[in-house]
Amino acid sequence: MGDCHDFAQVISNLGEFCCLTVDLPGHGQTTVQQDSDYQMSNVAQAVVQLLIELNIKQCILVGYSMGGRIALYLAIHFTQHFQGVILESATPGLSSQLERDRRIAQDLKLAEQLESLNLADFIQQWYSKPLFASFVGHSDNPQRSPEDYVTIHTS
Repeated sequence: MGDCHDFAQVISNLGEFCCLTVDLPGHGQTTVQQDSDYQMSNVAQAVVQLLIELNIKQCILVGYSMGGRIALYLAIHFTQHFQGVILESATPGLSSQLERDRRIAQDLKLAEQLESLNLADFIQQWYSKPLFASFVGHSDNPQRSPEDYVTIHTS
């Protein structure tokens, strides 16, 4: 549910470093055209393509949560682009089939909530989780509206 602005305070403390933040598919202002846009290999390839287009030969990669999992994937599969990797609140994934099956069931339940609640109520419910207590209560946390989290395209 986060976006590239979530690292603004951290970046402001890095002074001498040039920092680039990106919104992953489904986050911030990105648009998702098809389900394959979420596949790890496609997301990683898009990040690498961005680095190439910006003529960034090597960098230090920082990833948080799902971004951390993508950062780990990038570090393993595209080592030539990264001098180092910093992972925060990230894991390589669930190790057993039972854990993966439970997570899929959890995600399906979450998807049902997304379909049944309006977006504002879902975001309110999402950020009321104990995991986000310090983030929501922090003075640097911008107050956002549901429109800040999605870009809606109509045909």
